Amino acid sequence: MRPFDMAKEYSHHPVGRCGLIYPGYLGLHHSVVRGFEAHGWQVDCWEPFYWHDLAPLSKINYRIHQWVGRLELYRISQKTAWFKRNAPRLRDTHYDLLVILKGDWLTPEIMRAIRAATHAPIIVWAYDSTRRYPSIAEICRYADHTFIFEPEDAAHLMGTGCRSVSYLPVGFDDSAYHPATSESKQDIDIFFCGKTTPGSRRYNYLARLCREARTRGWNVLLALPAWSRIFGLLDWMRYHSDGMTAYIRNVELRPDELCSFYHRAKICLNIHDEQSVRGYNPRTLDILAAGSLQLVDAKGQILQDFVPREVLATFDTEDDMIKRIQHYLDHSEERLDIAARARAMEKSHLSMRACVKQIISMAFPGWDDAR
Repeated sequence: MRPFDMAKEYSHHPVGRCGLIYPGYLGLHHSVVRGFEAHGWQVDCWEPFYWHDLAPLSKINYRIHQWVGRLELYRISQKTAWFKRNAPRLRDTHYDLLVILKGDWLTPEIMRAIRAATHAPIIVWAYDSTRRYPSIAEICRYADHTFIFEPEDAAHLMGTGCRSVSYLPVGFDDSAYHPATSESKQDIDIFFCGKTTPGSRRYNYLARLCREARTRGWNVLLALPAWSRIFGLLDWMRYHSDGMTAYIRNVELRPDELCSFYHRAKICLNIHDEQSVRGYNPRTLDILAAGSLQLVDAKGQILQDFVPREVLATFDTEDDMIKRIQHYLDHSEERLDIAARARAMEKSHLSMRACVKQIISMAFPGWDDAR
């Protein structure tokens, strides 16, 4: 790693300059930017090719490649071309630190180009597991350090030649997620936000939830981008055949919008997908920060970091999920007590600001002491 100039005047902004490379579909980059800015850093955002930014004719070309099974090749060619065009700008910008979010969407060729274009330390913050995207291991070999959300990935990544790996869950954005400032009207029984794929574990749990909601009269709202407005007829038909469309709001919510829905819900449901073995997803901390009752499937790291029925509630199986939903809807006092303890707990160490501090300190040991 290139040594950081510890003689910089830390009382003036910026104290460092970070290049942030992220995929266009990942809204979390806004929170990461705010985390760096809270520590006085300047952040330049690098958002490579993403299909939503394409012109209409190019979108059709994108879909044709998808239908004939060549979509990944098309994506790689577009991203590689983008980096080749922008490599001179990356070389000419003297960053103190380069942070790559997720990483699975890149290729070894692109990572080699990034490595060659900068002398700055390169950090990869992997929001997804190698179980879901095995290509992460290839990408992280070119990084100086990799942060992971799934503890089970550490041994695998170190065994494939990664230089340095440590566990770091994605913190909540304290500018977006916070307890309600006034008494919120809780007009939603169960609220879920996330993405799912028909046939997945999460999808099956949500389909079961919708079936139970019809018979039990629960007011359920699922905020998830389930189908494309133009190309999503087949997806819509699948959700409709499983009785889910009546409960789905087919949107992606901004963090501030999402926080308001957490406040309105009696139960905020959090279901991990298959890639989570021990680690927990960013939603876990977002709901805690909102100070609402969270019902989440029990993962090893959740049981290690939090006490069930203290600041959140857990379930083990599909049947257990339904049983606990009914329990907490029937026992409002218990539900409100858990939510109150979630609001009262000290959470600053779980914030995005704290995560970014850990990233900077990993790249530049002693950075915080020099401020």
